[in-house]
Amino acid sequence: MVAIGGVSACVTQKKKDDVSKLGKFYHNTTAKFNGYFNANVLLTESIAKLDEQHQDNYNQILEIYPYTAADNPQAVASDLDEAIKKVSIVVSLHRVSHWTDDCYLLMGQAQYLKKNYEDAEETFKFFREEFDPETADLRAKKGKRSRKKTSRSRGKSPKKSAETKKKEKDKKKKKKAREKERKKYNKQLKKKRKKKKSSRKRSSSKSDKGKKDKEITKPSASRKNEKKKEGPDAKKKEDKKKDKDDKNEDGKLKHRPVYQDGLLWLARTFIERENYFESELILNKLARDPKIHEPVARQLPVVQAYFQMKQKRYEQVIPYLETAIKRSKERDEKARYSYIIGQIHQMGGRSEAAAASFKDALKYSTSYEMEFSSKLNLIKNDWNNGRTTGEATIAKLIKMTKDIKNDEYQDQLYYAMSQIALKENDKLAAIGYLKKSLLMSKSNRAQKAESYLQLADLYFESQQFVDARNYYDSTLLALTKTDERYGPISRKKDNLEDIAKNLVIIQVQDSLLNLSKMSDKDRKALAYKIKKDEEEAKLKRLTDNARNSSNANQGRRSPVRPSSSPSTFFAYNEKGAKKGSKDFERRWGQRVLEDNWRRSNRRNTSDLLDIAQDDEQISRELTEDDINKILKDIPSSDSQIKATEGKIADALFALGRLYRERLEYNEKTVESLEELLRRFPDTKHRMDAYYYLYLAHTDLGQAARAREYYDKLVSDFPGSTYARVLQDPNFMEASKEEERRLTAYYDDTYAVFRKGEYKQAIERTARVNELFGPNNALRAKFALLSAMSLGNVKGKDAYVAALRDVAAKFPNTDEQKRAKEILRLLSTNAADDGKVRQGAGGRFKIEEKAVHYFIVMLKNKSVKLSDAKNSVSDFNRKYHKLDRLRISNIYLGSDTSTPILVIRRFKGKSKAMAYYDGIKKNERDFLPVGAKYEIYPVTQYNYRQILKAKSMDGYDTFFQDNYEN
Repeated sequence: MVAIGGVSACVTQKKKDDVSKLGKFYHNTTAKFNGYFNANVLLTESIAKLDEQHQDNYNQILEIYPYTAADNPQAVASDLDEAIKKVSIVVSLHRVSHWTDDCYLLMGQAQYLKKNYEDAEETFKFFREEFDPETADLRAKKGKRSRKKTSRSRGKSPKKSAETKKKEKDKKKKKKAREKERKKYNKQLKKKRKKKKSSRKRSSSKSDKGKKDKEITKPSASRKNEKKKEGPDAKKKEDKKKDKDDKNEDGKLKHRPVYQDGLLWLARTFIERENYFESELILNKLARDPKIHEPVARQLPVVQAYFQMKQKRYEQVIPYLETAIKRSKERDEKARYSYIIGQIHQMGGRSEAAAASFKDALKYSTSYEMEFSSKLNLIKNDWNNGRTTGEATIAKLIKMTKDIKNDEYQDQLYYAMSQIALKENDKLAAIGYLKKSLLMSKSNRAQKAESYLQLADLYFESQQFVDARNYYDSTLLALTKTDERYGPISRKKDNLEDIAKNLVIIQVQDSLLNLSKMSDKDRKALAYKIKKDEEEAKLKRLTDNARNSSNANQGRRSPVRPSSSPSTFFAYNEKGAKKGSKDFERRWGQRVLEDNWRRSNRRNTSDLLDIAQDDEQISRELTEDDINKILKDIPSSDSQIKATEGKIADALFALGRLYRERLEYNEKTVESLEELLRRFPDTKHRMDAYYYLYLAHTDLGQAARAREYYDKLVSDFPGSTYARVLQDPNFMEASKEEERRLTAYYDDTYAVFRKGEYKQAIERTARVNELFGPNNALRAKFALLSAMSLGNVKGKDAYVAALRDVAAKFPNTDEQKRAKEILRLLSTNAADDGKVRQGAGGRFKIEEKAVHYFIVMLKNKSVKLSDAKNSVSDFNRKYHKLDRLRISNIYLGSDTSTPILVIRRFKGKSKAMAYYDGIKKNERDFLPVGAKYEIYPVTQYNYRQILKAKSMDGYDTFFQDNYEN
């Protein structure tokens, strides 16, 4: 071992050709079995973990590579970083080994799995340049030539002695003599052969001609070999030849270069980065390569299918996956590819082809999940083809729900029933099946998301927007963020947010108005009913909890192992247990698992005793104070009733505007605004309502109704902007010019503010009403700018007063939100110099490519700063081992009461946000349990601004506007 160590120490910096056989053996063995092997195990385990993390959604086209769709790659970041570290050491110490290319390949694969595609691309590009066989050969030849030149130049050594010269001369003479003798011998041999040939010709007779012709037509040795190759053993001989080619002169197996593998992974990286042109060039090059290695040839059609899939060219996926099935040696891969082909055929309406593919998936299946999904699709296919009716298909699916093997898959079965009901236009039944699917859902998050989404869409189509909003929200909780539908669903939910809120306001306030007209006796009866409903709900909740607990206890019995002999214990007999349960329920009904269950009038110390009160007792216990408390929200005075009506009017107007702007539902706009004018003819929203009704009726093609609201607008509000816009075609252009002037004035004022000339900024904001009128479009922005300027000139008290004024005067605006946020922060973080810095994000810059820090603001003192630092350090070591992150801490505020951890540094916004997302997905590993904190990525410039102000005022709003959205 010492000798080998000595050799390796001498050759680590040498070229491969300069290393001795012993040195090569040492480097190859150590590189493979010390570093590369362990790194490869980590990589393989990481892929397995990501595969396990991802849950297949069989209602959508399956992912070709499940591990690429995993939602939390940070979970394996620690192992992948360790793998990168190991291969980096191998490359550093054993560069001359055959495993250097494998190490670079593995490094790129690890970066790819971490979804760090930018770094993976750089690694694979380097790999392509460094290990290209063609350029490597050129470098080798150039190296040999340079070494020859060097040796010649070094040959000009000291003058040779006479003895040496004489020896060299004798050597040359002997060499010439040998050459002369060899030529003479060859000449004689040639003459002998010529004579022999001519004598054979003369002695041959005519009778031998036929024989000679036959001999001539005999296949040569090479042709014989060709014929043999075409026989059944041709493949075996070809494989033997390949094995021979893959061996060195000494018969030992040589290392297979992974250059082609690297190209394939580079193509995959380009696909992820949507650089489809470069990816296609690589894939075409590999497809044309006659010397492609078998493992690469097996994976190539899969990557080609992935290339088409990412571009949604589904029909072009099929031929590549069919090739992949033929080449693959793994049954689960064949099953997956067959299933995907079946899904694509099903999507294209080719039921017969889809059925054939699902049968193939069933044949290759190695898991019950794939087997179940294939069978389910075959059943649906029969219905699609018209072989069975919808009723018969649903009956078959219900029968499947009773199979104990399908307990885990009942949610999918009920979802399938809902799809059949929908196609038969039975929406009510479909909703029932979907709710049953959610009720039966256990661990299948993907199926839960599909059921929530289908319900949300159905309620949206029925214009039940409150339910639709709630189900879209539930969908987002179940859906992975990597799903391409996540963004559109999130936007749809956001669009419905305010609509649902206003619908609830109208419903609640209308109910309260109706209740306000009730007599005292009716109110008392209502209070009694509310109390009774609360008690019944509590009783039901406790009963359900007890029953669930009973079922859980019953479900804990150990199942009989398949290999063991059947148990005679009665409780292990599934049929007997079910029969006994039904007999019990038939006689006794649903009973909680507890003592004295037979006694209907039992008394014990449980919560149920407190709830089991009759109607008379509840009524007797209700005092006047209890009634007032229960009915406290019902308006009683005229002012309260007027305020309630005002809330309804505001909500109706907001709904009319939102239906048009968010959903483009002009019919609903008309419905809401006309109800507003009917119920509240003198509403403050009358002018705006006329204008929106004019626009909605115009878009609906109802010219007469549009004209009616046009006339009302012009006659009732002749000087309004709306009337002037409708009457004067040039007014809009003039308004745009006025708007441009107003915007330019604001920009100039803001520039003055940024320079720190706060007094001038205050003067400019004071002239806005004079120049552009009190109702200008940017009055809220000017008010907030004025408040921030006042804060810097007159201090905190003036700042707080001005911010409160902004919050009161401009409800439901971004400026109100920002003012409230600053006020909230000011209550905890006071400025120490008597001046309050800018608080609405105005002082912060957006620099996406700039270096970022990461701020962790600790909000409670229950966690020690040292513990927090250690925890974050452990988190970084686990998930960001190779990023070389450093942690420090500072305190903000005059009393240094807010500790902040600063994590340095990240290359750009995307890297910082990747760290942010990693924290959100792995919160348990970030800070100790119970820690309350806020986290923000921040550029160096913005960090300096925070330090100057000694406050985080306004950064939360800036972050939400520029990072989270």
